[in-house]
Amino acid sequence: MSIIVVALLAICYNGVLADLRNTYYKKSRVRSNVLPVSDLDVLNGRFTRVNCASLCREETLCQTFFYQSDDKQCSLYNYPLLENTPVYANSGVAVYETIGCPNSDFVYFGEAGICLKYFLSTTDLYTDASAVCQQEGGEMISLDTNKKIDALAFYISHCLYQLDFAVPRDGLGAMVNQWCPNSDFVYFGEAGVCLKIFTSTTNLYTDASAVCQQEVGPNAGTPVAIGLHSTSSIWTWSNGEPVSFNHTYVKTLINDYDSEVHPCFDNYCGVLRVYSTVDIRIFDRCCINIPNLLVCSMFSLL
Repeated sequence: MSIIVVALLAICYNGVLADLRNTYYKKSRVRSNVLPVSDLDVLNGRFTRVNCASLCREETLCQTFFYQSDDKQCSLYNYPLLENTPVYANSGVAVYETIGCPNSDFVYFGEAGICLKYFLSTTDLYTDASAVCQQEGGEMISLDTNKKIDALAFYISHCLYQLDFAVPRDGLGAMVNQWCPNSDFVYFGEAGVCLKIFTSTTNLYTDASAVCQQEVGPNAGTPVAIGLHSTSSIWTWSNGEPVSFNHTYVKTLINDYDSEVHPCFDNYCGVLRVYSTVDIRIFDRCCINIPNLLVCSMFSLL
């Protein structure tokens, strides 16, 4: 694994850079030869890989950088490169990610100062879901700041959900990259869909639907369990912070059980629905009936 360490004063030994501020970058083991469709800052000039890493370190929001060794091109990106981030192919591009999480399975979000990972719980109980996060060394996510809300909305929409992405075209209208969220699917540009044929083991429609859902992941708006719960009508986050929302794109319907009134025999717990990064909704459900899809968080190293 290739690791770059960048700081105010850099010392090179054994091919690795070390310095005083201890910002680490590792070469992505999953993504390469791609560039994000949007929000990429392509720098003018020719750079070394170390220069590119240093420039990313100097930018407060930069989290990922892309380096093309052939033409010494450096590009900066303020987000992690996730499973469903819209990308296009570009040969010779190496992707370097910030190392910022105690657990390498989590995804680092620098501006929010947290690391995130989603899990599927085997039950619909809040206590069991919390235990899943605790075993990982974290907790169910507390959305007590707007930056955490933005990070989670980005994470869910670019990692959990298979979204419809625009396919970039060149100046003549030709497709630059025929891209589907799942590489096993085939893209049909005129129809704007990605298709794949499966053989089901049963003749039941519900089983056939389940096969497809396993391949394409949850739909936008699928409920996700978060670290929000109520005891004696007082709502708190799992980290103990009180609940208060002032985010532009968050609509809260707590105390309204998914827009309907459902009495719970125990306490109420929070449910998040992300339809897009500008349409985020928080509901409540009985703590014995939360979604088995949940998001865990932990503090970052940086």
